[in-house]
Order: sequence, then structure tokens, then C-alpha cells
Amino acid sequence: MQRIELRLPKDNILFSLPIGTRSAVAATLLDVGKKLEDLEKHLLSIDHRLTDIEKRTIGPVEIRPQKISEVGEQDKIARNIMEGFGLLD
Repeated sequence: MQRIELRLPKDNILFSLPIGTRSAVAATLLDVGKKLEDLEKHLLSIDHRLTDIEKRTIGPVEIRPQKISEVGEQDKIARNIMEGFGLLD
């Protein structure tokens, strides 16, 4: 393993840890920081992709309200499926 010297302020949380555990905790914190940085990059990439998708979308998506008869039919279908799997009394 390689060694690195860090200069930290006196009130850094690492100095509140017992001697002998500080290096392991510091290494873990550095690993966590790297993983967070990678996640942030991935989230930024996803955000850019979503922005591109929004730009390519032709007009707003239309959401039409369902008619009462359609809701009733869907309810019957859902109830039949649930009864078929024994989920209803």
C-alpha cells in the first residue's frame, strides 16, 4: 500500500477516533467520497439525457380523464384478477 500525508484542521472528526483506526476510517471516507462523486456524474448524465428527451418531445403529453364507464370496467378486471389469485375474500 502507498502512504499519503494529509494536513487536516485540529477539529477534524478523524482526530476524535482512537489512534490505530484513523487510517482505516480515512481510507473508507475517501472511498465513499469517490463513490459519491461517481454517482453525481451518473445523475448529471441522466439529467442531460432527460433534458434531451424533453427537447425532442413533440408538444406536451395529453392526459385525458377516464370516463366513469372505463373506470368501472378496469375495476371489474382488476377485481377478477385479484379474485383469481385469491387476494380477495
